[in-house]
Amino acid sequence: MASSPIKISCSDGYMDLCCFAFAAKTQYSIFDKITEKETLSDCEKHVGDNDITIYDTDIKEKNSIASSENLSDLKMKESGSFFESNKKVEDNDKEIDEIYGTANTYNNSFIEIIPDEVMLFIFSFFNIEQLCNKVAPVCRRWYTLANDPSLWLKLDLSFDAHSNQNMFRIIEKSPHLLSLKLSSSENGSDLLKAVAKNCCRLKELTIRFCEGLTKDIIEIMVANLFKLELLIVEGTTIHSPDCYPLLGKLKCLRHLDLSYSKFLEDNGLIAIAEQCEHLQYLNIDYISYINDVSVMRLIELRGSSLTHLYLDGEQMTDRGFHALSSCMNLKHLGISFCEEMTDYGLLGVKGLSNLTWLKLRKGCRLTAHGLSDLFSGGKLSRLTHVNLSECTELNDSVIISLSKKCLGITNLCLHWCWEVTDVGVTELVQNCRHIRVLDLTGMVRITGAPQFKSINSYLPNLTVLNLEQCNSIDDTIIRQLVCDKPSLKVIDYYGDQFISINQD
Repeated sequence: MASSPIKISCSDGYMDLCCFAFAAKTQYSIFDKITEKETLSDCEKHVGDNDITIYDTDIKEKNSIASSENLSDLKMKESGSFFESNKKVEDNDKEIDEIYGTANTYNNSFIEIIPDEVMLFIFSFFNIEQLCNKVAPVCRRWYTLANDPSLWLKLDLSFDAHSNQNMFRIIEKSPHLLSLKLSSSENGSDLLKAVAKNCCRLKELTIRFCEGLTKDIIEIMVANLFKLELLIVEGTTIHSPDCYPLLGKLKCLRHLDLSYSKFLEDNGLIAIAEQCEHLQYLNIDYISYINDVSVMRLIELRGSSLTHLYLDGEQMTDRGFHALSSCMNLKHLGISFCEEMTDYGLLGVKGLSNLTWLKLRKGCRLTAHGLSDLFSGGKLSRLTHVNLSECTELNDSVIISLSKKCLGITNLCLHWCWEVTDVGVTELVQNCRHIRVLDLTGMVRITGAPQFKSINSYLPNLTVLNLEQCNSIDDTIIRQLVCDKPSLKVIDYYGDQFISINQD
């Protein structure tokens, strides 16, 4: 015979809820608007998307449960585990104290009977700020749970005005930490020592524009943070060239960002390439001491695994650029200074068919024919982001080739490409219908008259149009653009956002 549910009286404020528990089962369910006489089979037909089901195989003697609409965002459904892994718990602006106070009117309240393990799982969807400001103040139990190390997995201490004592205290209470971000810290050296000592499980470490990354500190990091997979030291002071070979001893590194760092030379890059066997992402942009020798060695060893590569390029020649053809899995390629690249070096990029993001800046020796050939082959059809700023020979023929073969482009930057006229821009607007950001800074030969009149219909997703230093474009054209689409951000000749004033 089916077990009958035991009805629990509902408190004031919850008259629409009838709460039932099934003492003979380990399944506890909540159903809305159930009448006094309904049985288990009758109750089941009321199960809906807003119902909550909790499974607890460890606790067999529970005879009540209560709920409230304040927790309706949390839907725990039957799936062989406590919850669906992709559920999100959103911040609740209602008073938790009121819920807790109501629950306390019963000997066995909803809050009290939920096991700590389940509460910790719920709280795992809150970020650190929410845990501290929303969860911890509710009651003593929640304060203890909010400070459980298993919840403190990601910390971002960037730009926060924490005292040194508080920052060390936070790190010491986070032994399970997996991800840490520091930025602009003057006591970075001591903090990193504390991190290495207390957070041996760390997998992601970001240290932006900090001081004190000495050889001794890196040795401590290598000895203790051996699980690191991501390391970003953008702009951080690394004190000597001897530090970089030590970074190569972080064997699990997949993502390494050294951009804007000092003292990285060929030997250091080669050491990193030889030791970091799992390297997929490398950013050494704005480091001008790197030349062909180390880049070619990097490509020889890690070219097949690299998916993201960002180079400065100032000291490189066609030998290094042409070697890029071996990096067939590259999705992002950025070269900030292509001043020594010719059409021969450009051939190293032409066959990279997996590219979705490409930056080739300052390619003053690249010809219009070479750039047209780069796109006309069709192998770069997956590109969505393209930056060809200051490629001074780039003209309408290049834009036409690009617009016919790279139809999925969403972001295009053509700073100071003086040879492009209205003809090329018109082809671009008519063919590349997915563009969201179009940066035409310094293109002095475009007037905008033919193509900008219909740009809003051709480019429905356009959000930013940069016309800075485009001295041939009349403000009346810009004014009409903004009037037709107020959400469009247009940058005028002076670099200011154009604001249209309604004359009516």
